[in-house]
Amino acid sequence: DILEAYAQRTERLLDRYQEKNGSKYPDKDVVNNAQNLLQTMLQYSEPSQLFQVLDENSDNLQVAIEDLMLVEEFFDGQQKGLFDDVIFILDLFEDNKQHVYDTEILSLIEQLEEIINTEQPYSLIHKIPGLRDQFKKQFTNLLTEACKPIQERIEQDYELVQEELGKYEFGEPFIRREKQPFENLLEQIGVVNDFNKAYSMETTSRNYRQQAFRRIETEQQRLEQEKVEQKGGGGVVIPPKPIARKQIESRDLFDSRIVLRNQDDIQAFLEKLRTKLENNLTDDNEIEIIW
Repeated sequence: DILEAYAQRTERLLDRYQEKNGSKYPDKDVVNNAQNLLQTMLQYSEPSQLFQVLDENSDNLQVAIEDLMLVEEFFDGQQKGLFDDVIFILDLFEDNKQHVYDTEILSLIEQLEEIINTEQPYSLIHKIPGLRDQFKKQFTNLLTEACKPIQERIEQDYELVQEELGKYEFGEPFIRREKQPFENLLEQIGVVNDFNKAYSMETTSRNYRQQAFRRIETEQQRLEQEKVEQKGGGGVVIPPKPIARKQIESRDLFDSRIVLRNQDDIQAFLEKLRTKLENNLTDDNEIEIIW
């Protein structure tokens, strides 16, 4: 039965709207309407009644079948995959929009949103590959530039830790454990596809550096204690009193706008900076300025 076959096709299509991005796929209401129309017709078992209903709804049935064919082509061909690409791009942009002001990217997003928000976007989907590739190129270029100073900070932290490790005779396993987090970060910053993740890596690197310095100090004290015990002295190495590290954001040290016109301005600026630093420095702490 032809009507029964079409009714089954609507069931299969409606199942596709249960997939991950299903709520954003086009024409679910069209498929629902077609299903309702077909189910109404299938209620009539008498041929005379069925033919009468078919005659009365012939135009609606023809439109419904044509629409179903468009939806089937969407799901069974390449259009769904391209639509998924747009959804991914729009989600990515939504997560990163506070960092993206490039006018070309914003224009591409507008065009992609127009496609996905069109009721029957099938005639527009052919534009997606070009828009997608342009977005990918522009977004990648923008992110690459943003990652350069972050990568430099990670490399600086890594270098500081390596210098500290080089001061002592630690075993290779300990050295490897302290280096590995930075090597992982440097690998990740090269492939990251999200501004938020990239910016968080700078904080992560700083935390790794601080933690590494504390572990290095603890390990060095442990090794010194071992040396004393091996010599048979039986003494205990008394570690120096720990020095607290106070972190100060650079923006807390400098005004948002500084204009230096002469030597007096420079001297006044340096005195003001000195006062702020001295107020934060005590015998029991050291200052780390975070830029």
